[in-house]
Amino acid sequence: MKIEGFHQSRRSAIRTLVDWETYAGTKSKRQWVPGRSAWELANAWCAGAVPKMPQSVRELLDSRTETRGFEPAIAWPEHAVKFDAFGGPRNADLAIVGNTRTARVAITIEAKADEPFGDTVTGTFAAALERLVKSKEAGGVRRIEQLAAALFPRTAFGRDSSRHTRVADLRYQLLSAVAGTLAFADQQQADIAILLIHEFITERTTDDRHAQNAADYSAFLNRLGVAVVPDTAHLLGPIWIPGGALFPGGRSLFVGKVSTNRRKHSEHKPQRRPQFARYIGIDYSGAETADASLKGLRVFAVDRAAAPIEVGPPASLKKYWTRKAIAHWLVDQLSSSVPTIVGIDHGFSFPLAYFEKYGVPHEWDRFLDDFCVHWPTDGDHTYVDFVRDGACGNGAARMGSTRWKRVAEMRSKSAKSLFHFDVQGSVAKSTHSGLPWLRFIRRNVQRPLHFWPFDGWEIPAGSSAVVEVYPRLWNRDYPAGERNPDQHDAWVVAEWMRTADANGELGRVLQPSLEPAVRRAAEVEGWILGV
Repeated sequence: MKIEGFHQSRRSAIRTLVDWETYAGTKSKRQWVPGRSAWELANAWCAGAVPKMPQSVRELLDSRTETRGFEPAIAWPEHAVKFDAFGGPRNADLAIVGNTRTARVAITIEAKADEPFGDTVTGTFAAALERLVKSKEAGGVRRIEQLAAALFPRTAFGRDSSRHTRVADLRYQLLSAVAGTLAFADQQQADIAILLIHEFITERTTDDRHAQNAADYSAFLNRLGVAVVPDTAHLLGPIWIPGGALFPGGRSLFVGKVSTNRRKHSEHKPQRRPQFARYIGIDYSGAETADASLKGLRVFAVDRAAAPIEVGPPASLKKYWTRKAIAHWLVDQLSSSVPTIVGIDHGFSFPLAYFEKYGVPHEWDRFLDDFCVHWPTDGDHTYVDFVRDGACGNGAARMGSTRWKRVAEMRSKSAKSLFHFDVQGSVAKSTHSGLPWLRFIRRNVQRPLHFWPFDGWEIPAGSSAVVEVYPRLWNRDYPAGERNPDQHDAWVVAEWMRTADANGELGRVLQPSLEPAVRRAAEVEGWILGV
């Protein structure tokens, strides 16, 4: 293969690091040092007697049948690629063209030590707007609009904008990198387009910044429709890009990442990847009926990289959610391929004393079936109090005692009995109205779904999960701002789970240290996350 640069409008061969610096080096001398991305990328390709594709990149391409056996023909460092009429070109750190036995392949490489992926789309848009105020010829705003329309399907996520990071919160550099890659592939008449992130872990980089880049990269791929982004080297795709006005008819794209560890005296600990990609907090209400629009029913959702936002009910409903609508919405969310954890603040089961008194088997599914026979609170026009008073169902045959508490409630110190109705802070009505909908969700979700801890204490990788939560454990740790108490409880649940998944705390509380007898009881009674 050969590498070429441009110097004083002349094409020049690059064979060494000195050549690379002369003909394609970064303008910043601070960046042209060992440990920073510009120098490390050049060293990776020109460390030997002749330019050569790094072994890690070759192994990555050979991991896919579509790119196996790829041989680079020519590469251009700092290659400018124009992809629209609204601004300057996209500069690829390295652009490569080559062939497999059956396809022509175009690759652009974005090298990263721990430099960020630039500003967010919001920040870039704000700067573009300022330029537009100064000059009507400025095209930055139009460029961002066109990029968003080209890269992200309008209908992929339905009405629910909370399932992925907002486009506004993504890193703009990744949007322009995809556009530049597709434009470069078109210019080279390539069959396959690849955007490759080459990360360099060096003595000059920090693990926190590597972790932030990984989160930003994952959020971007999630928004493109990739549900799970591996920790290890990967080449994902083909990913369908709608194209819009930029690439009429759409395009297919592969996106990959490979890391090279240059550290000699300090060990880089691979960042643990969060187990989930979406976090949903629900503040529940047992008031009125399953079809009633309730102000106390609140839903907040968040992905890995943003702050929770409130999710409103479908337009066909009134102003607020109903219990029935939330259950149907959750079935839809949990049937997707995005690993999601849902926290709901009502009891998921009853104390062992209840099982013993009524002879209910110590199996959660059979408990739910038995409960729904006696407490049909998911029925139309059915209040919890109707069952309590004997107007429907047979609640009298399954009535608990206010003296009964689960171990989790006793350990939490402030949680009330699930049979303590009509008092401030009680979740008795929420529990008795919510249990039938847990059974509905369990029966109707079309993908593996883990109800913790009834399906086991360990949630399988890639699965979604539903857990019982008690917002009071965390809500004093976060200022409420303008949120009312119901909104704040749902917001706190989503935000705490997101943060805890990122820092490893979630994995620890999903495996609480319990005495054997307590653990056995909790597998029947359920457990509160974080107790």
